[in-house]
Amino acid sequence: MKLEQLTKGLTQAFVQEKYRIVFWYDAEQSFTDSLSEINQSIDDIKILNMQGESALGTKILLEREDTQNKYLLYFPYAEPDPEQDWLLDIKLYSQTFYADRFSILLNEFGLEQPTLREHLTKRATYLASKERINNLKRYLKPNFDENQIDMAMIASVLRADSNDINDIIIALANKLASQEAGLMQNPNEIAELKKYGLIPSLVSHIEQWLDIRSSLALSEDEQDIDFDTGKLFIRLLITELFNNLKEQPWASAHILQSTVAGATSRSFLTRWRDSNRYAQSYTTIAKWVSDSLKIDEKLRQLTLSQLLVVDTFEIIEKLIIIDIVEQIPTATDNQLQELKQAIDKRLTKFWVSMSIADKNQYASTYQALIAAIGLFSLHQKYNNGFNFDSLVDFYHAYESEIYQFDLYYRHYCEQQKSSITIIEPLNAEVEKCYSYWYLDNLAQSWDNKIEQENRLESWHLDNVVNQYNFYQHWVAPLTGLTQTRRTAVIISDALRYEAGVEICERINQKRYSEASITSQLGVLPSYTALGKASLLPHETLTYSANDDPAKSDVFVDGISSQGTDNRSRILAKYTQNKGRAFTAEEVMGFNKQQGRDAFKPYEVIYIYHDRIDSIGDKQATENATFEAVATTIEELAELSQKIVRDFNTSTVFITSDHGFLFQQREMQETERKRLDDGLREYPIIKNKKRYVIAHNLPQNVGVWHGRTDLTANTTSETNFWLPRGNQRFHFVGGARFSHGGAMPQEIVVPVITVSGLRGEKAQDRTKRPVQFVQLQSNLKIVDFVQSIEFLQTETVSELIVPTTVSVAIYDGNSKISSEEVIVFDSSSTDFNELKKFVRIALSGTSFDRRKDYYLIVKDKASEVELQRNKVIIDIGFIE
Repeated sequence: MKLEQLTKGLTQAFVQEKYRIVFWYDAEQSFTDSLSEINQSIDDIKILNMQGESALGTKILLEREDTQNKYLLYFPYAEPDPEQDWLLDIKLYSQTFYADRFSILLNEFGLEQPTLREHLTKRATYLASKERINNLKRYLKPNFDENQIDMAMIASVLRADSNDINDIIIALANKLASQEAGLMQNPNEIAELKKYGLIPSLVSHIEQWLDIRSSLALSEDEQDIDFDTGKLFIRLLITELFNNLKEQPWASAHILQSTVAGATSRSFLTRWRDSNRYAQSYTTIAKWVSDSLKIDEKLRQLTLSQLLVVDTFEIIEKLIIIDIVEQIPTATDNQLQELKQAIDKRLTKFWVSMSIADKNQYASTYQALIAAIGLFSLHQKYNNGFNFDSLVDFYHAYESEIYQFDLYYRHYCEQQKSSITIIEPLNAEVEKCYSYWYLDNLAQSWDNKIEQENRLESWHLDNVVNQYNFYQHWVAPLTGLTQTRRTAVIISDALRYEAGVEICERINQKRYSEASITSQLGVLPSYTALGKASLLPHETLTYSANDDPAKSDVFVDGISSQGTDNRSRILAKYTQNKGRAFTAEEVMGFNKQQGRDAFKPYEVIYIYHDRIDSIGDKQATENATFEAVATTIEELAELSQKIVRDFNTSTVFITSDHGFLFQQREMQETERKRLDDGLREYPIIKNKKRYVIAHNLPQNVGVWHGRTDLTANTTSETNFWLPRGNQRFHFVGGARFSHGGAMPQEIVVPVITVSGLRGEKAQDRTKRPVQFVQLQSNLKIVDFVQSIEFLQTETVSELIVPTTVSVAIYDGNSKISSEEVIVFDSSSTDFNELKKFVRIALSGTSFDRRKDYYLIVKDKASEVELQRNKVIIDIGFIE
């Protein structure tokens, strides 16, 4: 031992521990020559070299002659046995200093209790390694006792986050999972702990933690105790599983039979699953336990309501999904809403919310089921068909609600592709509901109203703007003002109304802009060239002569409307050279300064975006139509924000040339309306799946016949045929995606108005999380599993957004319960729907009714503390 270490140890005894007399035995007489240096290093002590000193004389000196000064009694020989020690009575109220290896370690560890030296000697095998000693230091605290030192050693072997029993068991699980040897083989670290004599301490702590009387060890022999890691995890998981379920005979052998064990298991497993670092080891071990006990077979008889309260095994999620899939097609509307509530409860559960790559299929699956529930709920509402007094009423009903059929179907198809395969039985039912019931009934009712009101002769509706009046109605009033205001129009090819609603919602989630949506009545035929031309400022829209190579072009005031150069010429004409067209790719590529420079000379900007139509209108890629819609929604929400925020633009309109029809299934031959070969006799301008345009087309039984001067305000009396309902003329180029006809999905064209907000207006649109309170004041916990009630105090709205929180009980900074998740997201005013319950499980048994504990609510994402309420834990009797 170096002089510095000697001095430190002796100073601790005299100064920190305040002993007046310290005994030091040095059998090897290693430090006899250092006594004078030690005396100089420590102030106010006297050193007595006891070689040859009288024990009686020393007693008289210390107890009668000098009772004030501090004395170091140095014995250059071994410590005598108590019966031979004439100074034993003084030693009992004094301190004994040791300078051996374990005494050095005691000081090096900074441990306060000198009696721990003996315990360190018992752990000589562990302490034989410098690496282990260095690892141990980060787990030790000065006030540790023997048990805590053992737990620190166990934690260091397992590389646990701390010497807390929860962290130690999680680390043990991680070691077990990493070896990939299953439950039957202990991790290598168990043999290491056994070598160091630490297994009895581990078992004792686990049994105390779980309050169980039956040992988890394989042998009760303290000298040869063994431990079964797999058995521990089987019992923890099965105990949690049946914490909320009626116990079954097969499980009784695996359940820890104590109230404390039930609560502690739940608390521990919740903590383990909630760890981003260790969640993967949970999935591995849970699968091993599930497979070894054939959990999937044993849980199949449970009802949906029983399954909803447990989260232990992945098979539970699958059984819940299977049950919901079976119920949706035949459920009543009330039952559908109950299924939706059941799904809401699962969305925050481990197997759904975990970030491990292949597990997020459950999130997609549940989102698909939510969409299916929305679809079938609408089916229930319109079960008797679409019965409206007029086409105007029908149009507005589609605009306000019926469009949701298309939205839910899109969401289902989109999410289903990344869902687990057990959802597949629902695919046919969804397709039957949407493609066969909805589209057929919608087409029949819609066509009947068009025919009854002879609408192809009068293609306008009260209080609905026609698409060919778009510029005049929305853009022109914002141009030529005294105070220059820049207006941008984004035209997204084939963006239909239901996607526009979603874009509007996305934009309104942002602070510095607001959006509103309405619609316009699209031109017929509802196809790209005519739709885009009608959105430009114009006096005339015409088709060219039959022999013109560009006969399929639509001309605006004699200028072809194809391409951004021609569109810029048209805009310039109506804006005194202050209008220009861009492609969306150009604008999305601009940085802030580039965008400002590009937009600066212009008052009216038209931006052409084409993703949906370019993907959907090709047979090879039409299957990705809905993915293209999802991408478009993200791009347009971001693009409109960028233009308003960065490019000095006051208003952005988002609209489209037309919508589209799409169904996931393959089209049948019966859904094709064949045209006779005589069509070739006519000068065809365009011949597509949902429309034919030509000069002098005659009437044709079984199709709609119309004139573009009546449906698109062209100056040329160009004729067209449209198939009735949702039929196609042919399937060339793919048949699932189509447009050009008169169905609502094609001609209810969205118009979204996006405005930038600054100053107070932006402040007024600041979103905040919804508020909530804990209902029980002065909460007193009298059981190891306690139900706690919260109330959402306001409804979710556009500016009051849902919040997800975690709830747990803390002792200081230490979590002593399970951590439960609550989502406050209700938009209902029903008091019962605003109430939320969680069941908190305590961990361990050491609770003091006189101590203050706290129920702490944190934001789940940021972990910022939101609420803190005092809790009394008063558990009078432990079962």
